[in-house]
Amino acid sequence: MSRPYKPEITDDHIIARLQIIGKATVHQLANRLQETDDRVRVKLIRMLSHGKVARKRENNSNSFFEYFLPTKQEQIANGEFEVATPLIGITMTGELTGYVAEFERRTALCMTLRRAA
Repeated sequence: MSRPYKPEITDDHIIARLQIIGKATVHQLANRLQETDDRVRVKLIRMLSHGKVARKRENNSNSFFEYFLPTKQEQIANGEFEVATPLIGITMTGELTGYVAEFERRTALCMTLRRAA
């Protein structure tokens, strides 16, 4: 038996909930949207990287991030709130500086140990 299809959470769903709630954690938003925490967390991180939402930790580092709609774009630009870096995959198209030299050193070491043994 397959799982029933659940449509993807849209930015508009999350923005609408945050307009009503104000500030909310991932768990609170997931409960309101009747979704899993993981799906909401991934969507919030994407929205955070695009500047659609902001997040802030209250008081100590052990508390959860609270997500909210930024009132001014300047607040994000000035660094008052954290903006996550976009999720970017690794691209291996450029030159790796120092890689060849390190590889040759390790090869020479392995060959030296092979002769000694």
